[in-house]
Amino acid sequence: MKFLIFLIFFLNYFCFDIENKSVIYNKNIPKGIDCSTCMDSTALLKTKIIKEDVIKVSFVYHFLLCFSSSCKNNVELSEYSNEVLLLLLKEYPELSLKTFSKYRKKIQWDYICTEIAKPVNDSINPNEILKKIETIYGYDDVKKDVINALKIACSRL
Repeated sequence: MKFLIFLIFFLNYFCFDIENKSVIYNKNIPKGIDCSTCMDSTALLKTKIIKEDVIKVSFVYHFLLCFSSSCKNNVELSEYSNEVLLLLLKEYPELSLKTFSKYRKKIQWDYICTEIAKPVNDSINPNEILKKIETIYGYDDVKKDVINALKIACSRL
């Protein structure tokens, strides 16, 4: 039953770009997301990061919607989302900043910064991410917050 719900969700919000072999979200992005679908969204994004697939801003935005007060009580999802968020920052730092900047007012920005500041996965080095973020030009509206959060994460090592 969960697979059927996920399949319906997937078909409603995605289309497949055959030329680029990448998943693209429709322009009608939902204003909120059910916590039960966040695990699937998070797993799909992690798979795309690992495969170094094309990732669109709207795809990342959909993932960022999972960082909400309604989902933070799900410990497994919170830890997994935290890991994927830091992996996204590590592998796609400019795309991350671009998405943060574009959707800052539509996502729970303070909560996301808090998550960046306390990584749960020791294998992702916040120092390495910090160096990458500092070299990116622009996105000053969010870059300062991300750098501050990463500095806190580095101090906890």
